[in-house]
Amino acid sequence: MLNQHLPALVRTCALLLVCGSASACAATFGPPPPPADVEHTATSIVTAQIASYTANARGLMDGVVLDDGTRVHFRPHMGTTLSPLLLRGDRIRVSGWEMDRPGVGRILEAKMITNLRTNTSVDVAAFADPTPPPRPPSVPPGAIAPPEPAR
Repeated sequence: MLNQHLPALVRTCALLLVCGSASACAATFGPPPPPADVEHTATSIVTAQIASYTANARGLMDGVVLDDGTRVHFRPHMGTTLSPLLLRGDRIRVSGWEMDRPGVGRILEAKMITNLRTNTSVDVAAFADPTPPPRPPSVPPGAIAPPEPAR
């Protein structure tokens, strides 16, 4: 299947060529399936006020906590794009996969986020993960590369 065999960047470029835009691709091909490592309960829409933010181990914004206790999650590479849209105290509407993650609890994996104050929406599902830069072949995983010789 296309999703499993091509890097995200190539897949995104191919879809943009076919569809003309990221939102057209999302409409044409639909949202991505929910993550495979969690128990899926339903597709949900939640409307509530932003109470706080969440971040991953690297400190990148990867979600928000709503005033009703719902934890909304999105991929960390989207944090910079979404941060102007997600201001503490603003009411948002989020659609996505509702799931239970072991040790974390109920989470809504965002597909679409709309700020109800500004009426601005972002189709989170239309953005693919960025392809990580390749690791230099001479440096094994976890090793520190030697400094380059002075010239």
